[in-house]
Amino acid sequence: LGGANLHRFVGGWAAVVVGLIDIAKAALTVLAFQRLGGDLSSIVIAGLAVVLGHNWPVFLRFYGGRGISPTMGMLLPLAPKVLLANALIALGLLVYYRSSPLPAAVALIFLPVSSLLLGYPAPITWGCLGLVFIAFAKRLTANGKPQGEPTPWARVLLYRFLYDRDTKDREAWLARRPPEAKEG
Repeated sequence: LGGANLHRFVGGWAAVVVGLIDIAKAALTVLAFQRLGGDLSSIVIAGLAVVLGHNWPVFLRFYGGRGISPTMGMLLPLAPKVLLANALIALGLLVYYRSSPLPAAVALIFLPVSSLLLGYPAPITWGCLGLVFIAFAKRLTANGKPQGEPTPWARVLLYRFLYDRDTKDREAWLARRPPEAKEG
């Protein structure tokens, strides 16, 4: 139910609407915990819980999105400068690579670095590190067994880490069909 799949199968308007909802659910959770007077560590944990729930939703048998929009929503009220710095990194790389997985990975890796460099409190920096672990745990496990041509596991994990897919070939990945749809 991620934005990229909505964009591909329904259209850009659907991805924008759902992306904004996903950003809002995390931002509103953080704002609610702030309003209730929670300490910074509790607020960060609440934001991380939203991202975890998005990535592994109970109601969808733990099959959810990649968590980029709720990550943005968590950071928007907590660390807007971190969000802006890493969005600029991702956008700059997106212009060059014309594909979002690698720029998103680089921007995610720089979240805790940006938090440190910009002087945010330790709970926010630790929360940024948590976001990195959540995002890459999802990338490494989301596709289950490797799909496509037989590839050594180490290479599959590298491709998942860098490109969020089981192969380096983006077009082949996008053209794949579920196993039950294959003829033969």
